[in-house]
Amino acid sequence: MLSLLVADDEDIVRSAIKSIIGRGALAIHLIGEAATGEEAISLAHQMRPKIVLMDVKMPGLNGLEAARAIRAESPSTKIIMLTAYDEFSFAQEALRLGASDYLLKPIRPSALLEVLSRIQKEIEQEEKHLIETEQASTRLRDSLPLIEARLVYDLVQGAVSSSKASDLIANHLGKSIAWPVVMLVDIDRFQATVQGMEAEKLDLFCNLLTDIVRRAIPVPERCLVGQIRPGIIAVILSAEAEFADSGKLRALGHTIRSAIESGAPVTATIGIGRRCEHLDMIPLSYSQASEAIWHKLHFGRNSVITSDDLQRLDREPRPYPLGLEHELIANIRLGQRQASTDLLGQIVDFMLEKLAAPPETIYTRFMELMVLISRAVMDTGAPIAEILELSHRQLKALRRLKTGSEMRAWIIESMTLMMSRIPSADRGDMLVEQAIALMREKLDQPGLQLKDIAAAIHVSPSHLAHLLKERTGVSYVRYMMMLRMEKAKKLLATTDMTMAAVASAVGYEDASYFHRIFRRETAMTPSAYRRLACSGHASTPPPLADQPHNLYNH
Repeated sequence: MLSLLVADDEDIVRSAIKSIIGRGALAIHLIGEAATGEEAISLAHQMRPKIVLMDVKMPGLNGLEAARAIRAESPSTKIIMLTAYDEFSFAQEALRLGASDYLLKPIRPSALLEVLSRIQKEIEQEEKHLIETEQASTRLRDSLPLIEARLVYDLVQGAVSSSKASDLIANHLGKSIAWPVVMLVDIDRFQATVQGMEAEKLDLFCNLLTDIVRRAIPVPERCLVGQIRPGIIAVILSAEAEFADSGKLRALGHTIRSAIESGAPVTATIGIGRRCEHLDMIPLSYSQASEAIWHKLHFGRNSVITSDDLQRLDREPRPYPLGLEHELIANIRLGQRQASTDLLGQIVDFMLEKLAAPPETIYTRFMELMVLISRAVMDTGAPIAEILELSHRQLKALRRLKTGSEMRAWIIESMTLMMSRIPSADRGDMLVEQAIALMREKLDQPGLQLKDIAAAIHVSPSHLAHLLKERTGVSYVRYMMMLRMEKAKKLLATTDMTMAAVASAVGYEDASYFHRIFRRETAMTPSAYRRLACSGHASTPPPLADQPHNLYNH
């Protein structure tokens, strides 16, 4: 219902207007009456009426002056002037001041209701138009971040001309970009953070991160912000004025990094390229920022890395860890998933952190590693066609990855998928059997170590130690000693070899040390054992606490 204020110095006129409106069917409510111009201005200020019926001639401040004051404060207020026939010039002046209409006195009820009805429709149309305009503005405002994000993506990919980009930036987004520089915001451990998150919550989380970045930049009119893909946000900043200084850019990077750390349960690494002269050169700055992100493992997560930092890196080649690679292949062939994952992680960390190679070299290294893994899995008897298809599919996905963290997750996932195809038959027994056979064969060698046995059967020392302990219940050192004591008893019982010769035959260079070990394990000296064996009572001496042939039966 529209509000109406009546201003007339005659009580009878105000009463008549009130009566006419009361009998009419209009949705108009009389909210106040004024007898002077001053009262009209005061009530209009307090009550904010939609319509004012204003008499031209009133004592003191006249209606024209009051109308001018009300319109100055509230331009949307509709003012209808009341005037007599001999005051027509006043009506014309009122129209020039912005009055919506005028009525001649004495007021005819039909004329008053007709004017009020028309004014009511005008107000309703204006309010409807205002609502539609606000809704359109809201829709446009809501769509601007999407337009901006798409433009950011096209600019860093070089998929939009500079002329079209300039038009969008200036005329649609109302911004200005000169001497652009690209800053990449790479959310640390993003995949682990969002694992298992529903799609809707993931979108909300990504939008939150983008909003945090946007709010952290003090010159919103000179930057574009958009998500390149989940976990990666690009900022195209106008690197002029204060941001022409590289130190200021680095400081802004730390501001963004701190804002993310404070506003979300994650940290971020910021990569900054070099500023460019033209919009067409943005892909170059983007490439430099991406390369900076590549070296986050070298500089550390939750840091700011610039192109200048990369130039200071030690580029001397470092030897590739072939030993780790051989151990990885051996563990894959054994089907040891956890050990393989740990070893692969060490190799990948070396490639990303210490190799200090350009992206193309890193891609090549990952491809070579993928081929080695697939061949090792095929050696286990896994279906060759299936492994080749899986390898091909995973390699196609490699080129879409842009950061070291993504590639690390990719190679580990690829190996896990392939190793899931390894036949489930346990080959540990076979390896332990091979190891024990070698231990028996070489036990006369005093310096025989676990690593020598492991190398001979192509398995890691740690894995072989685990298998031996699991199958025999004792350590490698303990089991080797038991094998030596077993052979020593046999030689004492069946030959006339000297004690020194027996000790040497079972791997002890020091005969006295052999004597002490034998006595500890059998509760008698070697000589006593020989006498007892030769007397025909070889079964009566106390046996070893653990006989090797009882510990591992096939």
